Amino acid sequence: MEKHYGKKQLQTILENIMSENWINDNSHNCPHCKTAIEKSDGCNKMTCSHCGTYFCWLCGTRLNPEAPYLHFRNPESECFNMLYRGVVPEELDDDDDFDFPAEYLDYYSEEEDFGLEFDD
Repeated sequence: MEKHYGKKQLQTILENIMSENWINDNSHNCPHCKTAIEKSDGCNKMTCSHCGTYFCWLCGTRLNPEAPYLHFRNPESECFNMLYRGVVPEELDDDDDFDFPAEYLDYYSEEEDFGLEFDD
């Protein structure tokens, strides 16, 4: 095979396959535009770098752009209280500029309506 295609061509094909496999294993697609998004650190509220859509890294749900953190505060959500699930403890070190978003720290009312609607 090497004689037919050349070592350089086979190496390029192998590297491309390995890159595609890495992307598939380490990224999630934006629920709106399907762009592959990699999470390097931080919380599980993701923002697509291509279209700006907010989504949950854990379940892939598209989040309300007006209140994206409600997904993690809603007791009926499968991701309730999981905003920082999977965060490496060093990321929460006091030496870092790691701040909880103000809207996440606000207490929610038991009567609060979590069934917010938004357009695609």
